[in-house]
Order: sequence, then C-alpha cells, then structure tokens
Amino acid sequence: MTSNIFQPIFIVGNSRSGTTLMARMLGASPYIYALNELHFFEQLWTETNEKKNLSRPDAENLGAKLIAIQRERYLYYKNPAKYLAESRSMLKELADRELAMSKVYSTFLTYETNKNNKKLPCEQTPRNVFYIREILRLIPGARIVNMIRDPRDILNSQKGKWKRRFLGQEVPLRETIRTWFNYHPIIVSQLWKAAVQTGSLFENNHQVFTLRFEDLVIQPHEKIQAICSFLGIQFDENMLNVGQSGSSNIMDNENRRGLNPDVLCQWKNKLSKSETYWCQKINASLMKKYGYSIDKTDPSILEILLSLLSLPFKLSFALLFNLNRTHNIASSIIRRFTY
Repeated sequence: MTSNIFQPIFIVGNSRSGTTLMARMLGASPYIYALNELHFFEQLWTETNEKKNLSRPDAENLGAKLIAIQRERYLYYKNPAKYLAESRSMLKELADRELAMSKVYSTFLTYETNKNNKKLPCEQTPRNVFYIREILRLIPGARIVNMIRDPRDILNSQKGKWKRRFLGQEVPLRETIRTWFNYHPIIVSQLWKAAVQTGSLFENNHQVFTLRFEDLVIQPHEKIQAICSFLGIQFDENMLNVGQSGSSNIMDNENRRGLNPDVLCQWKNKLSKSETYWCQKINASLMKKYGYSIDKTDPSILEILLSLLSLPFKLSFALLFNLNRTHNIASSIIRRFTY
C-alpha cells in the first residue's frame, strides 16, 4: 500500500452481480476487507440527523445495528441489542461531540476491518450510487468504484432474481416475493437510467472509477490491475481466483474459479421482445454512450399494451414491499428521479 490515509472503498452501481463480483475480487487482496451490504445511507442515515450529534445511547444503538448487519447479513439480522456491549467498546474512544452518524459509521468500518487484520474497508451496497455526493463529502478519503452493466442483462437478472432461493442461495420467502413484485421492464429500465445518469455526474472526479461489468469479465487481469492502481494497492493474483456465485440465473459453484463469461448477454435468449423494446427505448442514449449496441426488436401492440397494463399493479406492490427497506421512501424515490 502507498498510503496510510483512511480510505474506505465503496463499490456502487446498477448491478448487484457487478458489485458483488468486484467485492469478492478486492476482498481477496491481503489489504482489503470486503464487508457485507450495510445499506447505511438509505436505510439508517438521514441528512437531518447528520447535522446534529447523536446521544451516546443512540450512537451505540446505531453501532450495534451495523455490527448485526455485518455479522448476520442485512436480510437476516433481528436482534442488534445483543451487540450493544461490543458497540459500546467500539465507540468508547469517541467524545460526545464526535458522535455524528457518519463518524459512527466510519468508526465501525475501521473497527471491523482491523478486527479482520486488513487495512482498507470495502462497502458493496449498490444503492450507494445515489449517495456518491454525500460519501465524498462525509468521508473525504473515500474511493468509489462505479459498476455499470448492460441494462438488458440487468433486466434478465432482475427477472430471475426471485429464483435465487432455488439456486443455492439462502433467501427469505418475503424477499423472494418482494423481488418478484419488483420486476417490471419499465421500472427496472428507468432505475438503470437513474443509477447510470447519477454515477455519470462524477465521471471526472479523481475519487471515482467507472467500469463496465462486461470489460471486467472479458479482461479481468487488465481491469483489476487498473482498479488496484486507482486504489493505491498492489495487485494480487488471488484476486482473479474467486468462486462463481451470486448470479440470479446460474447455479452457485464455489468450486469453479475465475470469472465466468457465460453470464454475459444472456438476455438475448431470455427477454421477450417487449422487455427488450422498453429497455432500449428508455435507455438508448446512455447505452450508446457506454458502448452497448441497440438491437432491432418488433414487439406486437398487444405485448406493449400488456406491459403497460401490468405496470400500475407491479409498481403498487413494489412500493408496498419496499417500505421497510428505506428510512424515507419519498426521499429515495426523489433521488432516483432528480439526477
């Protein structure tokens, strides 16, 4: 490593497959500790609460919740109070005047990384793409890797995401139902546009590195070396030797190592004409900007009408099932549509 500055890494983007893969690769470095998805900024943090210091009990509760999410994973943690004693010890060196939400978060990142004998924490919550501005402001030493993937493969991934429960991954039944309602080609295409457009605002920032998922899979050695240079760490061959897991459409196989090119362009055989049509209609300009070709597709009027008619139904239930996944649903929606 070339620096001792507190430099947490944030992997963000529009593709959970991309952020997960990058986290697994970076986590194979002797310097980097890859944390689970913490969902801090959208689930726990608010701009209003950041402007004032927390009381010590509130700070300790926040620390306990972060520890619980890391140890038990976001979808499964239930009783963060059992980590209160550990949180209290973690925060004991902070004065009361230092107990801002972001300071508790930064302290947790350092604590958990040191606990695992690594130097750099790596956070992999994809939604943080909508909080890049806040991350750079609150954590000046941060480095951000922004992952972009073909929106049609994103649609295909989201379309099959509810099946993860049957592909070797532990997923609660409620999450399976939520992800089924979450999928609609118009909704997912618009969210891809929002994430990519938001991330593009920081393309010229020296603390942000934008990378296409496809380029990483096709040229892993070259691209991961570029990421290491950006982060100021040495490249390690182990970073290319990760197990293959986390796909919504392919069975997990930890015994198969390296990057799997079979995950690319699966949309060609799995998306309907209307799904491809909506994705390309909504995202054509951004797709061209990032080198994704536009395929000719000719869905029937009936297919287009059916997708429009199903939109209000899917959108209503998606909102219902996502209410408990964000601190402020209105703020989250606004962030996605005010780029």
